[in-house]
Amino acid sequence: MNFIAIDFETANSKLSSPCSLGLVVVKEGEIAGKHHWYIRPEPFRFNPMNINIHGITPKMTKDAPTFDVLWPELEPLFKNNIVIAHNASFDMAVLRHTLEQFNIPYPNSSYFCSMKLYQKMTPDSVSYRLNMLSKSIGFEFKHHDALEDSIACSKLMINALKKSRCTSIAELSRKYRVSLGKLYPGGYTPCSTSLAGLRSAPRKSKSIIDIQPDKNAVLTGVSEYFEGRRFALTGRFSSMSRNEALQQIVNHRGQVTNAITGSTDVLVVGEKDFQNMREGKVSSKLKKAVDLQMQGVEIEIVSENDFLKLIGL
Repeated sequence: MNFIAIDFETANSKLSSPCSLGLVVVKEGEIAGKHHWYIRPEPFRFNPMNINIHGITPKMTKDAPTFDVLWPELEPLFKNNIVIAHNASFDMAVLRHTLEQFNIPYPNSSYFCSMKLYQKMTPDSVSYRLNMLSKSIGFEFKHHDALEDSIACSKLMINALKKSRCTSIAELSRKYRVSLGKLYPGGYTPCSTSLAGLRSAPRKSKSIIDIQPDKNAVLTGVSEYFEGRRFALTGRFSSMSRNEALQQIVNHRGQVTNAITGSTDVLVVGEKDFQNMREGKVSSKLKKAVDLQMQGVEIEIVSENDFLKLIGL
């Protein structure tokens, strides 16, 4: 029952912009160490939306090490270890993109997603967000603080191991059919779930747009980022039509909706509207997403350019 639990916070919409990392070391099923680092993002740019979520400002990170300087300290913790994150597709994508930015090889690591695990363990849960699941096991914390989030994630995993009477992450993986992801020099294999046993009724909604995936589509993007998540679009897209963007999301195993609700995971904003956002001009969907963020709801706001990178274009 040894692993590390991590949480990244990012400075802007780019996955390669970590500004904070929380990391908890768990040994023999007990928390053995807690670590937190501020990181100077490169390039040094903060989005007001991100600051509103986590409260980290440029002043707090201007003298912090960049990720390449910090990596020699982090690598021994990641190397040949099991890395746990809640919605691991996001945190591992941040790690991969940042390593690539500095031309650093991926470490040999396995990783596991506590969110995917709880979707299989507790199919009737109202929410699988980190704060809501933590509350269900009696742990409350300051959400969107990287260290607090990583502590919450570690407690969820310790709870899962005890509740399921499993003695290892590998045993949990087999029991609930949630595969471990793999990270290795030159590539990675995503953490994924068997569809059997996943809840269905709570995820169905009149707001979900019924689009079928194109079976002949060639996927080159970060598919595990999309898997099982709800996406909404706002603004005019310059790179493709709105329908093409929706189809890309579905092809990458995401869901698309026509409304912003508390269960929306990602809002993709057309690039022109994303630029206007910096001048305070926001659409009704964007405003609602920001309002929900301020209430503690985990909705990512992604620019069209970053969306293109996620789908491999």
